[in-house]
Amino acid sequence: LYAGFYASDIIVASPIGLRMTTGAEKGERRDFDFLSSIEVLIVDNCDTLLMQNWDHVMHMFTNLNRTPKKDHGCDFSRIRNWYLDGASKYRRQTIMISDYLTPEVQAVFANHCQNIEGKVRIKPSYAGAVTDVVAQVPQIFKRLNVKRLLSAADDRFAHFAEQVLPDIEKSAVGDKHTLIFVPSYFDFVRIRNYCKERACSFAAISEYSTRSEAMRARMNFYDGKISFILYSERAHFFHRYPIKGIHNMVFYGLPDHPLFYSELVNLMLTSNDESAASELLSCTAFFTKYDQLKLERVVGTRLVTQLLTSEKSQYTFA
Repeated sequence: LYAGFYASDIIVASPIGLRMTTGAEKGERRDFDFLSSIEVLIVDNCDTLLMQNWDHVMHMFTNLNRTPKKDHGCDFSRIRNWYLDGASKYRRQTIMISDYLTPEVQAVFANHCQNIEGKVRIKPSYAGAVTDVVAQVPQIFKRLNVKRLLSAADDRFAHFAEQVLPDIEKSAVGDKHTLIFVPSYFDFVRIRNYCKERACSFAAISEYSTRSEAMRARMNFYDGKISFILYSERAHFFHRYPIKGIHNMVFYGLPDHPLFYSELVNLMLTSNDESAASELLSCTAFFTKYDQLKLERVVGTRLVTQLLTSEKSQYTFA
């Protein structure tokens, strides 16, 4: 039922398992040799791996098909010439399976899929997650003008700090029920620290929050004791917290998984009582020209180009 790495025809492993195996402790030699003869690599559920630590996946790709340091008792008469020439990566068949494309998956496709027979990428068209929204709420999409890719995160944060957050604090005087969805954990920490410095009335729910912390934040939010909640995409992926009392939904950035967009907007319908009239509900999503893949899955293939290239920077779906 089981053989050691060097006697195995098939290795089934999680990226973090391989990272633990090949990332030796101080003073120990790192062993990548068992990855040298991989001929077929299947990376399944890439979208799920992206919700964990993608660095482990990249660690695996970086150490595939390297020249072994030891012979490990192999029969050299059976080694194919291209392995001896260090060209085995050009013969490896790589299959990546994901619910959707992301820049991370695209980067692997471009840099680590080098088979001499060529490569194929299957990209579907999308009707758009907006079609799955049943809550009667205007959905406003705002395009942010960013200078370049390297400064996109800073430009987005500057817009949030200078314009979005002051408006949220001002509206909180009359309505303290705003949920801010943040896809990236790095952005989440940055916003959380900034809000703490400003002594904002808020709570934060991330994938690292305990159940008691998340429950306390949700209760204070529903009771109006805090102005807003910061909510990370990974927290929603792992827990799907039923946050009640959302009147204003703000997407700091669009989620990777389009299902999360419709789930969160529809949560405004199921989490409110009759005291929250539909005309008081709002939803605002921010995007940049570098968010094409995410935006396409949310608004649909037919409209994505228009939203990215039109002179108008704001669109409303009702």
